[in-house]
This record gives sequence, C-alpha cells and structure tokens, in this order.
Amino acid sequence: MEKQMVDQQHRRSHMFVLRSSMHFVLRAFLVIWALLSATTTTLLHSQNSFSILPADVAYYMAVSGNNSNSQQEERKDEYKLHVDKAYQKYNFEVDTPTAPVCYPLRAKDVDFTLVTQLSDDRLAMMRPHCKRWGKHTISLAIGTNESRDTVEQALSKSGCDTALITLSIVRDFDSDQKYPVNKLRNVAMSQVRTSHAVIIDADFVLSPNLYETLHLHNKTLAADSTNALVIPSFELRKACRRRNRRCITMYSAMVPRNKDGLLELYDPMTEDSAGYGIAQFDIRGNYHGHASTRYADWASQPAEQLLPIECVTSDRYEPYLVVRHCRDLPPFQEAFVGYGQNKLTWMQQVRRRGYKLFQVGEVFAVHLPHSKSPAFKQWHMVGKANRSLLAVTTIADAFGLWMNETVPDFSQVPYCS
Repeated sequence: MEKQMVDQQHRRSHMFVLRSSMHFVLRAFLVIWALLSATTTTLLHSQNSFSILPADVAYYMAVSGNNSNSQQEERKDEYKLHVDKAYQKYNFEVDTPTAPVCYPLRAKDVDFTLVTQLSDDRLAMMRPHCKRWGKHTISLAIGTNESRDTVEQALSKSGCDTALITLSIVRDFDSDQKYPVNKLRNVAMSQVRTSHAVIIDADFVLSPNLYETLHLHNKTLAADSTNALVIPSFELRKACRRRNRRCITMYSAMVPRNKDGLLELYDPMTEDSAGYGIAQFDIRGNYHGHASTRYADWASQPAEQLLPIECVTSDRYEPYLVVRHCRDLPPFQEAFVGYGQNKLTWMQQVRRRGYKLFQVGEVFAVHLPHSKSPAFKQWHMVGKANRSLLAVTTIADAFGLWMNETVPDFSQVPYCS
C-alpha cells in the first residue's frame, strides 16, 4: 500500500513537471508573438504621430529636439533637474526608519505575523485566512469609513479571533481609483511585533501548514536579515459567475489543503477551458510576475528544503515574500494608489537592496477569483500601448530613475541569461 502511494505521488510530480515544461514552450511562443504584435502596434502609433512615451522621456525629447551635441548636453542638465523635481514630488523612501533595527537574531526568536490589507467590501475573504493561518497573529489594515466595532463584528462573524488581529483603519481616500494600497501595506507592517512578516494579498488562500513549515527554516532566516522566502503562488480558475459571499465561500472550499491535492488539479494547458483547475498565478495577464518561481522543482521539493531563486526573468517578478521586519527593508512607496506597479516596484527595490530569495517547499498560496475593481478595469481598458499615458506609469518611471540614482545596487539575484 505504501509503495502504491509513493508511486502515485511520483506520477503526480512527473505529470506536473511535464505539464510545466510543455507550458513553458507554449508561453515562450506566445511571448514572442506578443512582442511582435506590440512592435507592430508601436509602429502604427508612430505613423499616426500619437505619442505613447512616458512623461519624463517625452519631456527629454521635447527639450532635446534636433539641437547640436553641446546644446543637447545642456538640455540633459535641464532634464535632470526636471527628474529631480519629480523625485521630490513623490517622496520615495529608501528604508523604513520607524521599524526596529536589524539586530542579530537567534533562531529560537524567529516568529511570524500574517500581514495583509483590504477594502471593507472584501472582508469575507478574511475567513479562510483566519482558518488556515490558525491561532497566530495577523496585522490587518483596512480602507473603510465603517466604525471599528462594525469591522470587528464582521471579522468575528467570519470566524476570526479578533484578539489575534491587530486592526488598523485608514479613511483618508475618496475613491477606488485612489485606494491607498501601499499606505495600507505600510500601516499593517508598522504593527508587526514578530521578527518576520508573511506579506500576502487578501484574495489569496494559504496552505494550512504554512506557519509550521516556515518555522523549519528559522536558522536561515535568523542568519541574515536579507534572506527572504518565496511562497509559490497559483490561481484558481473561475467556476462561479457571481462574485458574492457565497462564491467566496465556495472558492475557499475548493482550494486544496495540501500539495498532493494541488498537483491533482494543476493543469495549465487547459486554463481557457470551462471547469475547475489550478495554474501558475496570473499566467495570462502577467506571465513574468511569477515565472521566476521554480514551479517544476516545487513539485518534488520537500518542506525541509529551500531552493534558491537563482535568477529572475524580468523586473516584473513580484512573488509573495516572508521577510525580516526591520529598518533596512524598503517600504512600499505610497505614491502608488489604485491599481498597478505598487508591489512590483517594491520588489525591484528589495532585490536592489541585496535580498536573497529562497523558495519554500510543500506550501503555497492560491488566488481566489473575485470581481475586478474600477481601477483594474481602467488599467486593462486603455490597452498596453496606451498605459504610458496613465499617471501610475509616470510615477513608475520616476521611481525607476530615482532608484537607479539613489539606491546602491547590491543585487544578489541576477537576470536569467
């Protein structure tokens, strides 16, 4: 009987690796096709004299024009001044001075707080978090105009022990477009009292054994404050047309409780078909957001083993991390509100600060389908070619220039060749 179970697990791992390999080839073809399409689109826009350049690049071209080399050098200085003003406008931060000093840590002192944020219309998503994270601390920041009592009552109805939750409420925003996602993340982080934070978005469900599995790696986390753990992330394919509390409950119940259950459902080659299945998170919308995670290796990776993320396929890599809560950790830049670039830019700065990434075995996070926010819809409605016209893209451009000039590059995780 035991031999049959082992053989069955090996077959599942083999199928997972085979499907992942086939899917990688397919995705490579689609990426090449998308790049060719994007190039064609850009040429068409160019022929129609329609500028889709980021604001700062457009400014540089405007002040440079067809001037001589000496004049262009002068214009570069003017452009530099323009960029510096943008830095001042957005108040980007290098580190988190209000956090504890990154003092030496003993393995026995390592502990974890689950850190998340949400708006009040998604409070029902806390039910699976409270259930699967167990009797351990949570730092929750919520954007709402409801009273604290109302929020706490809703959490209690969702089965959460409010004594284990540090609740922070943020009210100073007036629309979904200005939802202060990064401010909420920073507020939630500021209430962490353990050595490490498990940073997750509220629309993900964790594997039930995450807390215990993380403690298997206390020595690695204590050895260096820049050691961070990556939680492999998946998505649950839509199986419910409505987006209400009943759907959330149904989706939560469908999330596997262990790796074997997830491997049975993992089928990226049929992600467009109807029915229930699981794939790499956001594989169609943002392939490189999680492509650097070693999914094929995870299929046979035991809980006791950590696998280094040796390189990244893109600056778009934005996994969910377990990180040391201390001063050297970059904050989430609060200039980013609404949808887009908010976590991606944080991860770019984390990597630049020299953090090393290690993938955790056995455990996972699964995204639950839910209704899309107006900010998300706007982002996708304008199309890839025109996203440079959005304010969030201008902020991201300014952030990139600021980071390159302000934050020394101590990157430990290079780009994949």
